[in-house]
Amino acid sequence: MLEQQVIRGAQRISRRAGELLVGTALCLLGAAIGVAIWSLIAYKTGYTIGWIAWGLGALAGLGMYVGHRDFSPLAGLIAAGVSLVGVFAAKLIVFWLVVYGVVTGHSSNSDVRRAALAFRMAAESLFQEGIEPNDPQWEQLWDGAFADAERSVKSLSDEDVQTRLDEYLEAERAYAQEMAAANPEAAAQPVSASEVVTAVAAESGTGSFLGFFFTSMFRLRDLLFIFLAVASAYRMGAYGWGAKRT
Repeated sequence: MLEQQVIRGAQRISRRAGELLVGTALCLLGAAIGVAIWSLIAYKTGYTIGWIAWGLGALAGLGMYVGHRDFSPLAGLIAAGVSLVGVFAAKLIVFWLVVYGVVTGHSSNSDVRRAALAFRMAAESLFQEGIEPNDPQWEQLWDGAFADAERSVKSLSDEDVQTRLDEYLEAERAYAQEMAAANPEAAAQPVSASEVVTAVAAESGTGSFLGFFFTSMFRLRDLLFIFLAVASAYRMGAYGWGAKRT
């Protein structure tokens, strides 16, 4: 009798462990689908759209819900952790698809090219007013300058946008060649994508690649949606669709 109880207990533990493993796998799949959807939307629209994080968390929680019906705090914690990692991974991908395209001006997306032109026009307007990136006024005036530049760009055709952007990029290349001539040693070193973004980060006052990434992608409202994503994933993993257990 005792032996049968031990066997049944071991079978229950084994079954629950298997369900938790399936739930974790489906949770990872749900998060991966969320990352793919977010990245695709960012690529097609040229916008980062922070609220999609909430949907990613819901997909991760749904995966745990479908695969692991014996809800538990552990399942909730796993779903929450997966959703958090998924959000971070998605934001990193979106950062490269959108922010890097805006900074470098190299993108096949017309909306990103328009943002890249507006970015340069806004910076030029502040420079013309004698405001440098390290000036405290730069951050205060940037949003207004960028909004004005976006309105100006909106009235341009795609061809005009490309022409104007090419002019800015050509000026940037000429400036880079001047700097290379002044410092041949530095010019001999290949420049990586992260170094380009880091250089812009230094000018913007964030100081580093990571600083630029976090200030660009983790604003206050982004943190709110990340919290909702993690909370939703935990709730679905720990309690399912129903009311919270007491």
